[in-house]
Formats: sequence, structure tokens, C-alpha cells
Amino acid sequence: LEPPSQPRPTVARLRISSLHCEEETRLVLQILQGMDGVTAVKVNSIGRMAVVRYDASVVPISALVDALNASKLGASVQDNGDVMYDTSTGAFSPTRLLWWGLQLTTFLAGTYFSITNSPALAMQSSVAYLLLGTPPIIRTALAGLRQRRIDLSFLILVAMGSAIALDEMYDAVLVVLLYGLGRLFEGVCLSRVRAALSGVHAS
Repeated sequence: LEPPSQPRPTVARLRISSLHCEEETRLVLQILQGMDGVTAVKVNSIGRMAVVRYDASVVPISALVDALNASKLGASVQDNGDVMYDTSTGAFSPTRLLWWGLQLTTFLAGTYFSITNSPALAMQSSVAYLLLGTPPIIRTALAGLRQRRIDLSFLILVAMGSAIALDEMYDAVLVVLLYGLGRLFEGVCLSRVRAALSGVHAS
């Protein structure tokens, strides 16, 4: 006998473009709270967003989106738990700390080599930073394109590519750095929303 699958509690943020009034808010709550695996839902009609706590081993995020779009609510995934803040402990995860540490090291090295007029070493440091910093942006941009939408991640990649094409490698690094810092602060804010949901269960 195969062991039962372990619960995979996840908190996702869904953008709902057709969320305009209280009636649609009630409809979103009714749809999501009635689905197996969903344990908590909060809806922000002003921001046109729903924050959902669900068990990913029971229901995939695509099923949540499809259920909302069956009622023509224009739902898409805005965030699916891929943040740099560990909400279970209220602290940065060791993996993310290492990842940020490597990025910071390569960024500072590139800055130092630029100041000391060592272009070859500055270029190597910049390339190393971009190799570390761009994979999460590419994943997010591809996810948006699969949903037929162009989001900030895609625009960041365009800006980065333009800077590289103009031989402004340091500017490309700054674009990725600022985007990463924005995502970091966004993750911290989202973690507080998740913490607020920790004791909430759907009726």
C-alpha cells in the first residue's frame, strides 16, 4: 500500500480582474470555499485579489483558477508561494539567505571591480549575478505568458536584455537587483497576510 500523500498547505494570491462589487465578492467566496482542499479565503475587492490557503496535494492551483473563470471572473495566479520569506517560521529560509548572500557578494564584487577599473572582472561578476538573479524572473514571466498576460517580470527581462544589448551590463544588474528587492519586500508583506490566515478556516 502506498502511504497517504502528505498535506501541502500553500497560500496563493489570485488576481481577479472582474471583481467589482459585493455580489462578485460573495461569488468568489462561495466558489473557493466550496472546493475540497481549500481551508481559508480572504477577498480584497478594492485590490481585485483573493488570498487562498489550500492543500496542494488535494487541489492544484489551476483548478482554483478554472473554477473562478467558469463564472467569467477573469482569474489568474499572481503569487503561488514562491516568496523569499519563510512564513512557517517567520524568518528568511536558509536557502534564500544563501541565494541572497551569493547575489550580494557578486554585486559587491562587480561594483568594486568597476570602481577599480577592472572591466574583465567586473564583467565576470555581473554575469555571475545575472545567472543567479534571473531564473526566478524567467519562471514568473513564462507563467504569465502561459496565461496570455504580460507582467512586470517580462518587462524586467526586456529592460535587462536592452541594457545588455547596449553593453551596459552594470545597468542590467541594477534592474535585476531592484526587482529582486521589490519582490523581497512584497514577500514579507504577503507573509503577514498568510500569518493572518493561519488560524482561519473556511466554514
